Amino acid sequence: VADYEFPSVIVNKAYVARLDGDLQKARRLAELAMSLEPGNAGARFQIGVVEEAEGDKVAAITHYLEALERDPYHAASFRAARRILEGVGVSPSYLDRYVEKATRGEDAEDLGRRIVTFVEERTR
Repeated sequence: VADYEFPSVIVNKAYVARLDGDLQKARRLAELAMSLEPGNAGARFQIGVVEEAEGDKVAAITHYLEALERDPYHAASFRAARRILEGVGVSPSYLDRYVEKATRGEDAEDLGRRIVTFVEERTR
């Protein structure tokens, strides 16, 4: 990765690495993008996808929620989080409320912790 690359370019490289099956490279690139631009929802989404591919739904939902906190309109994170919630039998209405709060700029941290706890309890 060149020093001058924008975080969005690095996120795209993480996406390509993930599609190529190199999850560790995808994680490293997404983490680099996140360190350069902490508010980058795409980087958090890519890490979430890697976590989910490795079987850690709790870590994945955490990253998807962090992406939505930074960008409530990040559709890929919303779909991925919803898929996890539905897969473990949690009402997606919690996710809808989380996004509503994030959209209004309200603190959604408590609700986010509840969502993560629901997933954690149902994936043990």
